[in-house]
This record gives sequence, C-alpha cells and structure tokens, in this order.
Amino acid sequence: MSSPHDNSFGNIFKSTVMLGMARFATVIIGMVRIKAIAVLLGPTGIGLFGTLEIIITISVYVFGLGTASSGVREIALVRGGEDPHPLAIRIRTLRRLSLILGTVGMLGLAALAVPLSANSFGGVLSAQTILILSPTILLTTLDCGLQANLKGLQRTRDLTILTVMAALFSSFTTIIIVAQSGSEGIVWAAVASSLVNLSLAAWFVRRLGGRPGKVTWTESWQASGNFIKLGISLTAALLLSAGVTYASRSIITAEISLAAVGIYLCAFSLSGKFVAFILDAMKLDFFPRLSSAYGQREEFNRIINDQTEVVLLLAIPGLFGTMTFAPQLITVFYSEEFREATPLLVIFTMGCLWRVLGAPLGFVRVAAGRGSLYFWTEALTNGIHLGLIVLFLSQYGLIGVAWAYFVHGLIQTGILVVISHHISGFRWSLSIRRALVALLPMVAGMYYLCNHMAPAISLPVGGFVTLASGWMGCRALSRRLPADHRIGKLLRKVGLASN
Repeated sequence: MSSPHDNSFGNIFKSTVMLGMARFATVIIGMVRIKAIAVLLGPTGIGLFGTLEIIITISVYVFGLGTASSGVREIALVRGGEDPHPLAIRIRTLRRLSLILGTVGMLGLAALAVPLSANSFGGVLSAQTILILSPTILLTTLDCGLQANLKGLQRTRDLTILTVMAALFSSFTTIIIVAQSGSEGIVWAAVASSLVNLSLAAWFVRRLGGRPGKVTWTESWQASGNFIKLGISLTAALLLSAGVTYASRSIITAEISLAAVGIYLCAFSLSGKFVAFILDAMKLDFFPRLSSAYGQREEFNRIINDQTEVVLLLAIPGLFGTMTFAPQLITVFYSEEFREATPLLVIFTMGCLWRVLGAPLGFVRVAAGRGSLYFWTEALTNGIHLGLIVLFLSQYGLIGVAWAYFVHGLIQTGILVVISHHISGFRWSLSIRRALVALLPMVAGMYYLCNHMAPAISLPVGGFVTLASGWMGCRALSRRLPADHRIGKLLRKVGLASN
C-alpha cells in the first residue's frame, strides 16, 4: 500500500511532468523561431530580438507591480473555500488591476520612447520602434492576469494546453512577419504575438464557466492592498534581475559588439532550455501548492524536498546532454556563425545545476508572504551578479560572463538555504545531500571532458554519462513512486525500475 508521502511525491511528479512536457514543447517551438531569426537576420537580429524582449519584460515588471504573481498566491489561499465570495473578490480585483496597470504601462513606455531609444544599445532602437512596441505592455499585463487565475486555481490541464498553443501560434506569427519584413518586422511580431497570447488566455479562462460574481469597486480597492504590497516587492526584485540582464547586454555591446550579445544570448538561452521546462512548471503548480501549505511546517518542508528531488531527477540527464553535444546543438538551433558560443554554453549549463537546486527554495519567501525579505535578498544577489559580470568580463572577455553566472548561482543557492532554514527550519533531505556528493565531481569531470578532450572521446563518453544518469534517475524515481503509479508501472515494464 502506498503511503500518503509517496502519493504526494507522485502527484508532484505528475504535475511537474505534465506542465514540464508542455513547456518542453514550447522550448522546441521557440527554438524553431530563434533558428528562423538566426538564419534570416544573423547575430545582429538575435541581439535586436533579445533587446525588445528585455524591454517588454522590464516594462511589465515596472508597471504591472507584480500583481499577477501575488495574485496566484491570493487565489490559491482561498481556493476551495466554502464561501465563494472571497475568491470572486480576488479574481475580479486582479482583472481590474491588470487593465488599469497595463494601460498605464502602455502610455508610460510610449512617453519614454525618445530617452529609451537613445540609451538602448547605443541608439540602435528608434523612438518609433518603442512606440510601436508599447501596446505589448497592456496586452502582456492582461495575459499575465488571466493566466494567474488558472495558476491559482491549479488548472493544470488548461495551463498545459494553453502553454503549447500560445507558443505555437505566436512563433508562427513571428516567423511569417520576420520573413516578410526582415529586421523591421521584429517589433511588429512582438505586438502580434502578445495579442495572440492574450486571446488564447481569455478563451481558456472563459471556458471555466460562470462569472466571478458581483464585486464592488470598494471591495476591489480593499483587496488590492494585499496584491500590491507583495507584488511591489516581487516587482522590485524581478526588476533588479531584468536590470542585470539588460545591463550585461549593454556592457557586452559597449566592450565588444552587438554581435557578441547575439553569441552570449545563444549560449545563455540554450543552457537553460532543457531545465526551463521543469522550472517553469514549478511556477504553475509548485508555487500555489506551497502557498496553501504555509503554516504547516512539516508539510511545507516536505513539499520543498520532494520538488527538489523531482527537478534533479528530471534535469540532470538534460544538463549532461547539453554539455556533451553543445557544438551540435548550437549548429542545429542557430547556425555555424554561433560556434564560438560553445565554451560559454558548457559553463552556463554547469551554472544551471545551482539554478535547479535553488529554484524550489526561491519560492519559500513568497509563499510565506515575506516580500521585504525577498526584495533585499534579491537585491544582494543581483548586485553580486552584476559586479561579477563587470569584473570577469574585463578580465576574461565574453567567457567571463558565463563564469560570473556560475559563481553567482553558487552564492545565491547558499543564501537561499540559510533563509529557508530561518523561515521554516528547512534542511535538504539525506537523499538530496547524497545526490549532491555524487553530482559535483561528475559535473567537474564533464567540464574537463567537454573542454579538453577531442570530440572522438568527449562525444561517446559524454553520451554514456548522459544515458547512465538517466538510468540511475529512473531507478531512483521508481523507488519513490507509488506501486500503482503509471510511470512506475512503465519503468518496471521496460526494466528501468529498481528491484
């Protein structure tokens, strides 16, 4: 008979895999989009595309006030209650905030078009480009608000389908526009993609049936305080992270060139593609699950450990595979022009190990409602990251940016461990600590293999390590899943389960 603990692990694994596979599909679709842009426009086009993306991201952070993220927590806290009115208040309030803040954001970006264009990579972007881009702030803010409803209500199946459909239709739209209009079409593609994403999200929310109920503006005003209070802390922290990203690209452009930004983006984006589908799934399922368990210390900490085990088991083979086949991946998903990104990709991928370990801990402060603590720790770690980028870039060139990411990840994970222990008494489980003892030497060995050995040796050995880590992960997974779990049955059927 399966224990409740095993069943909970199985549920976490099921949700992570379901949403993760959806995210994985969007990664593949997104890579097709990036491949098309790389072939059509080259490194400069990738640099321009990345610049527009970060401008949108920062603008949504600034003007959206983090209400979509805080809204997930607010909705999760009252989901399933006997009285439906508190849920209706939160849903209606989030929609109203999204509309108001999104409109302000659109007008704000338009007003800043001239100074922003003058300071975006040495004036590469014109004021007209920023004006055209401004409606994406309203569209994206509304989209995030609608998706927060689905996340807070833990509509896993709807989120899975929405994620794939949005990626498919928006990527198709982008490729068509860029193919017809060249680099000038990138900004129009961004606007069109935002409109497509919003339309799909609205359709899925409408499918939930029913309306939130009558909620007065006074009730929304009173409820908005909780959204904005936590949301501002989240926004400020996310803005710091986005600011570091923007600053790093500006520094690289100033020190080297815009084409170097394209090389950097190639390596950075590929390094996270094979773990992003797992980590993004956590935002959709793990965060509301953890929020609802806050106050139950043992359950709270167990959920964190279970989620950490799941992401390690799923991510490690992908990380090893990315390191091994880095040159081939760059050629397939970008082009031969980006081959010099290979050593950066290997180092960025190693840094993703810290990202995987720290990701579950990163939600602890938000689930506990500790907005101020979240902001100040993010300010500290992002300041460290920017300082490392400036120092390592000047000392080691472009590859120094990758090493800055690795060292920053190590420091950040250590800080999150200390903070999580302070909040809930959290400690990594014995199985996680044992896994780390085995993993760290393996990662170091893979780095040496990929950077100092000939392909005739590195490819077969790295491929074997990737397969072996996947096999060991399957055996570890089979020991944790309930006996009647579908994945457990499948693993036993194909001979990958532990006896």
